[in-house]
Parts: sequence; C-alpha cells; structure tokens
Amino acid sequence: MTELDRRGLRSAVVVAALALAATVAPAQDPGRSGAPRETERNVQFTITLGEVSAGPQRSYRLVGSLGETARMIVGFRTPIPTARSNEDGSGAATSFVYQNVGLTALLRPTRYEDGRLRVTGQVEVSSSKASETTGSVQGMPVIGTFQQELDVFLEPGKPLRLAEGPDPDGGQRYIELTAALLD
Repeated sequence: MTELDRRGLRSAVVVAALALAATVAPAQDPGRSGAPRETERNVQFTITLGEVSAGPQRSYRLVGSLGETARMIVGFRTPIPTARSNEDGSGAATSFVYQNVGLTALLRPTRYEDGRLRVTGQVEVSSSKASETTGSVQGMPVIGTFQQELDVFLEPGKPLRLAEGPDPDGGQRYIELTAALLD
C-alpha cells in the first residue's frame, strides 16, 4: 500500500468516525447547561370574545415562546368581488379579493424581572354578513372589523380587558387577553 493510499484510508476512517459520533450523540449548544433558560419558556395566550351582558362566548388559545412572535388565524377567507373595466372598453370583468374573516392574532411576549409579561402585537376580530343597506351594493358582503395594536403589561394568568364597545347588531362586546407561563 502506498503512502497516498494510507492517507486516503486514514481520512476515510476519520470521516466515518465523525459521522458515527454525530448520529450517536446529539449536538449540544455550548452555552446550554441542560436546564432551559428563562427565554426558552412557552406562554399560553387565551383570547376571549364575549357579550358584556351574557359573559364569555368564545375563547381561542395560542401557545408561543418568550421573545418570539406567535401568530394565529382562525376563520374563513371571504371573497370580495371587485369590478374592473376591460382594456378594450367592452365592459367590466369581475375578479375577487379574498379577506380573512374571523380572528387574527400576532402576539410577542417578554417577561420582566417582577414576573409581569409585556405583550406587543395586534389582534383583529372580523365578521361578514350580506349587505342590506342602500349605501353599498345589495347582497355583497360587508366586513365588520375590530383591530387593535397592543403594547400591554399582564400579570400571568390574570385577564386584561383590551376593549369594550357597542356591537352594531346591539349590546356591548368585549375582548380579553390572558397570558400564562407554561412549565
């Protein structure tokens, strides 16, 4: 066996040993001691929608991690018809734009030393119904929307009422947010 063959064989043995070690022992993050760091905690958000006189009607739960943005979209993609003129002026063509109708939440939690959670992000709640008014095209969907940008502090596990206001169909509606650290 020549010197070149021996070097090739040694290289192949080293590569095979490294490949075997990588499959047997998972790689460790050098800065990690095995116990999760505080920033590696999960947070469970509960978004509650309700009617003031009747109490909670619907709750949504979403889990994310500290320092990261959690996103949830629940609902339907509703087609909104739009008309545009044909290029040759021979008439109009209808196309559709789709809009999310339901709940959309983007939430980013940060934990403070005193235990409070700061939550930044946005929540949008929307609903659709056919138009019955003369101010819009008869029978076309009308999208009602509540949208809020958030930068709030929460006590873990304690609900915070983000907003309360009149429902166009009558009564008072509210939206609450609760955040709790998970083990």
